[in-house]
Amino acid sequence: MVRQETQHHLTIFERLRMGPPDSAFPCRMLIIHRGALGDFLLALPAIQGLQRLSPGSTLDFLARTEYVSLIRNHPYVGRVYSSDRADLAPFHHEALWRTAQLPPLFTDISVTFVFGRAQSRTVAARLSLRLACPVHFVESFPGPDAGTHVTRHIREQLIALGWSVDDRPARIDPAPDESPSPAPWELKGGPAAGRRPVIIHMGSGGRRKIWPLSRWKDLVEWINAKYAHPKVLVLGPAEEYLREFVFSLVKPGIHVLENPSLARLSVVLSRCAVYAGNDSGISHLAAVSGAPSVVVFGPTDPDVWGPVGENVHIVRDHWDETRNLEWSYDGGAVALNEVKQAVEKLIEKG
Repeated sequence: MVRQETQHHLTIFERLRMGPPDSAFPCRMLIIHRGALGDFLLALPAIQGLQRLSPGSTLDFLARTEYVSLIRNHPYVGRVYSSDRADLAPFHHEALWRTAQLPPLFTDISVTFVFGRAQSRTVAARLSLRLACPVHFVESFPGPDAGTHVTRHIREQLIALGWSVDDRPARIDPAPDESPSPAPWELKGGPAAGRRPVIIHMGSGGRRKIWPLSRWKDLVEWINAKYAHPKVLVLGPAEEYLREFVFSLVKPGIHVLENPSLARLSVVLSRCAVYAGNDSGISHLAAVSGAPSVVVFGPTDPDVWGPVGENVHIVRDHWDETRNLEWSYDGGAVALNEVKQAVEKLIEKG
């Protein structure tokens, strides 16, 4: 909402600068989040907590539309704008932001939250000078020595701003039509019939975070020899560099799920016996989907970036980040037995 407003609305805005409205005054919030999938899911508990503070309120989003699709069925989700649009480009410019036309996405907005890295603070400050509604910046990338989990870091900032969000976990509800006809591995007869799949995702947005491929090969072959469950290897659209390796592992009982939508993948994950992956957005999706998960961390700190879920087992390891994608590289073996034990425990528990 722009500056040309009545004194009545400005009074409302002043109330919102101090914290959330009461339940009798539902408002329209705009959430600006341009981070990756894992960043969005780590912020989601706090975002949903904002809505719970004012149950009748609506949340509009400027974010990756596929990420928002994971919660699209929630009644509080309003307008969704793609983060690829250029509406806010002038607000990144040293001079243009002062006179740029305000994007229509701010129409009827009562309060705006800008989630991002430290440099997004400038954009938030410029928006606050052009909009009548309060604009709050929330740093979603704590410093290297913060020692605080990202989700907690975000929540503490909102509390300091007067928005006392709770610490409940995120909830996602993909659309019902993401559960169509049975998947190929569900149609197979034999020992795998009726068994929940083991889902394995070997990729990551940061390639240095990938557990060495030789270790993934060891794990997949061990699971395939030990368990009759269908094994499903997930291959995303940005993981062409892993394609040859992933398909080299295919044999009876091992399938590849290629380029699923996030909503479809969430449904598959919610039904699996166990998930195994690296520090990646898909591992965060597995956690919030309720999948029993084993996640291998190397160069990053799980105390800061670890997936949040009731049944997540994190394993630490180390490897040469310049060689982890070499098929023959033999590093990263320290945690192999621990990963196997965690997978075994979760499969047999389920």
